[in-house]
Amino acid sequence: MVSRQEVGNKTTRVLMVTAVPSLAAPVARNLAYAGYSVNLVSKEHLVGARFFPFVSRYKTIPALYWDPLDKKLLFAERLNQLINKWKIDVLLPVDIISSILVYKVRSNLKAATVPLFNDSQRIYFSNKWNFHCFLEKEGLPSPKTHYYTSGDSLEQLQLSFPLLIKPLDKAQGVGIAKFDSYAELNKALQERTESYPLIFQQYFPGIDYVVGILADHGKLLAWVMSIYNPGSNMRHIVSEEKILELTRAVIKKMAFTGVAAIDVRRDTRDDKFYFLETNLRFGGSSIYYPKVGVNLGALWIDMALNKKEIPLTCPSCTDAYIQLGVYDRVIRKFGGPLFAHHFSFTR
Repeated sequence: MVSRQEVGNKTTRVLMVTAVPSLAAPVARNLAYAGYSVNLVSKEHLVGARFFPFVSRYKTIPALYWDPLDKKLLFAERLNQLINKWKIDVLLPVDIISSILVYKVRSNLKAATVPLFNDSQRIYFSNKWNFHCFLEKEGLPSPKTHYYTSGDSLEQLQLSFPLLIKPLDKAQGVGIAKFDSYAELNKALQERTESYPLIFQQYFPGIDYVVGILADHGKLLAWVMSIYNPGSNMRHIVSEEKILELTRAVIKKMAFTGVAAIDVRRDTRDDKFYFLETNLRFGGSSIYYPKVGVNLGALWIDMALNKKEIPLTCPSCTDAYIQLGVYDRVIRKFGGPLFAHHFSFTR
């Protein structure tokens, strides 16, 4: 039986806001699993959203309104129209773009919002170079990293290979490439058409971990740790005390508030851990988390509505392989195409 989340004697109505529709379906599924009435507004049309059994109402706001500077008040007006019409209790942004907008217009909205990161936290956590500089300043582990823009001299950087090139603000592996020599790197940079700047980051063999977290002013409130396994429908839920210690340290030093997915690599040559990046959004593995007793979205809403500290929430098991059911695989891979509703709901 799915328990209902209530405000007074009514089911809580949540308005999810997303500029990246592919991230919305797993979050919506998890909130519905916790008993919320889930409503969705997106920048782009989310294929099949109206067929999700866990989405009550769905609306698109045209792209021209998603400008955090010029159009933010018009964006707030559109949201308020939906808040009034659908009797929304709380707003939950899914990705960094919608989070920035909701944060900037939160005082103009007629419903509560989940507690969000501020501008200074965003600047450090959503830019790989800034994040590296923050880690170095605070004495936290980060791979050797160089800043590079068009026209810089590679020789002066004294690079060591192999290395990775990464755009500063992309996610989900976009724009990342590995190089084993100056010749390979030089050729790629000469042929490059994408915008600069970049970072060059030391590559070393290792195991990648993703830590999904919820924090409040630097205090860790919930976490799930898994071994990164792209393309698989299974996650290995684990617990590494050193990673948890480092995660607590970075959250505390930044006084971070909100949801994030933190990427950490273990160097298999010496078993040392290094932060790679932080994504200010629900991670791709978050659809697995309720299966070990951690629903980050539901806990985040609880923070917003109850206005009191929630107890630390940890996975119910820390060495488990979690397999998705058929329907959840569809949600994760396609974000809910039109045929998704034909599959039975599994959990």
